[in-house]
Amino acid sequence: MKVKACLNQKKAIISSLTRLKNKTLEDINELDSSELKIRKNRFDTIGEVLKTIFDNLFSLAGDNEIEDYILEKQELFDTWEEMLILLDRRVSHLNKTNKNTEVTHTRNSDSTEIKLPTLSLPTFSGVIDEWLTFSDLFQAAVTNNQNLTGAQKLQYLKGVLKGDAQKIVQSLPITDGNFQIAWDLLKERYFHKREILSSLMKKLMNISPITCESHAQILRLVDSTKECVRLLETLDLKVEGTADIILMFVIQFKLDSTTRGWWERSLDSEKIPSLSELLKFLSNHARSLMTEGYGVKRNISNKKVTLVASGFQLHCTYCQNNHNLN
Repeated sequence: MKVKACLNQKKAIISSLTRLKNKTLEDINELDSSELKIRKNRFDTIGEVLKTIFDNLFSLAGDNEIEDYILEKQELFDTWEEMLILLDRRVSHLNKTNKNTEVTHTRNSDSTEIKLPTLSLPTFSGVIDEWLTFSDLFQAAVTNNQNLTGAQKLQYLKGVLKGDAQKIVQSLPITDGNFQIAWDLLKERYFHKREILSSLMKKLMNISPITCESHAQILRLVDSTKECVRLLETLDLKVEGTADIILMFVIQFKLDSTTRGWWERSLDSEKIPSLSELLKFLSNHARSLMTEGYGVKRNISNKKVTLVASGFQLHCTYCQNNHNLN
């Protein structure tokens, strides 16, 4: 097969993929489970044809063209895979809710959006180590709010997503059923337990040490540690036993000498303290420093005056004369 023929086939199948994608995005909410499966089979067929065409191109193309074809193939198959995932999610949702159809008007979805009350929500741009914090806050404020419909939840979700995260759900029309699909897509992309754990441990180890007995620095240390522990527990990783002791010593080594001295004096001679005991001590110690006014640098200049007794007179070393010092 000649290169020109392969290129013509590629052009035709890409056109078919684009039309099928656009049509699916338009009417996905009007299709029942059987229709969705038929649509998925059409995507499967296009995928097989694409693979064959690019295999032929790789065998016919010159060395300077291979890289361009590889990149083009990857982009096309990314689109193809996203559509398969979307269809699978939709089928799963219909099966769970025992609905045969869900009538929507996707072409007018933008015009049917309503103005929702403003909520103070975190944004998420696709940074994996920020997913847990974002997920917890968003679910507490929106997902678990029984007064909101699925469409309203999706509207809130789209409003706080940025960058790569926004691209994942931007093609989903705002309907009740699509909120769970959107959330599942985000979770599948960003909830990687091992990567999140690695990021958390790195963050914990890199917490800045305390350089002086400052209530602000102590509270930052306490807050950062508690945040890491809470996120570990979100991953079902309890900080207890040996892990608790290790973390306690990690944080203890970040204390300045003065604060560590107070901590050591507060302990029993034989008892091994827990991380929670250390954090409680630090919180109380920081409050004490705030009350007493410590932790604030003061610039006080003291002049020393030396008094020297010489006979019955007082000698002033400041002016080098003998006189009464009043």
